[in-house]
Amino acid sequence: MKSITMFMILILLPATASAFPEKHYQEQWCAEQRGTAEVVLADHTRADCITATHAIEFDFGKKWAEAIGQSLYYSLQTGKRAGVVLILDGSIGCASTALFNISSYRLTPGR
Repeated sequence: MKSITMFMILILLPATASAFPEKHYQEQWCAEQRGTAEVVLADHTRADCITATHAIEFDFGKKWAEAIGQSLYYSLQTGKRAGVVLILDGSIGCASTALFNISSYRLTPGR
């Protein structure tokens, strides 16, 4: 079975902080990585950020499974490596669950 390499970055916010919308983190991170935000793919889906090497999905921690699925799909569509940026608002439990599932399904965590 072929393993897919995926990376995950966590943005941890203090529990008392009011989170910005997902798009705020997406635009800031993508610009810092010299990527392109909101890329429309051939099938009219929209990847949150495309860098030279990765297709990246951003989402809040409780939507970790959706983020993994979307990044894998964008990876297939672009030929780039899958990436997820999880935005956490006070709890890292979602991140632990996501990392466990990445490992269980041989979606090798890496960069």
